[in-house]
Amino acid sequence: MTAAWLQWSIGLYLVAIACWLPVVSIQIKLRNLAEQALRDHGPLPPAYWRYFRIWIALGMPAFFAFVAVFLPDQGSILGSSSPSISSPALSTRLYRCLSARMVSSVHS
Repeated sequence: MTAAWLQWSIGLYLVAIACWLPVVSIQIKLRNLAEQALRDHGPLPPAYWRYFRIWIALGMPAFFAFVAVFLPDQGSILGSSSPSISSPALSTRLYRCLSARMVSSVHS
């Protein structure tokens, strides 16, 4: 684990996971508050907007951490000459695999 890109990738994954774990319970609370407001034919309560701001605050760093992990030329950005974990060949294979799964799931 001496390669800088690997250390950065693991660190960024940890940041993203630490931010997204609480988001799951926040999303459930947001759903429940929205359903309650719909049942009561009323506006969303202030608690909804408080949870929403927390959701955004946690979602932004997690999103950008994942984007940074999957940048095409990660090695040069992190100051390392090591090969990137997401090489163009790997990206192409991943894209084809995901595309095939999406198409098969639509047609099933």
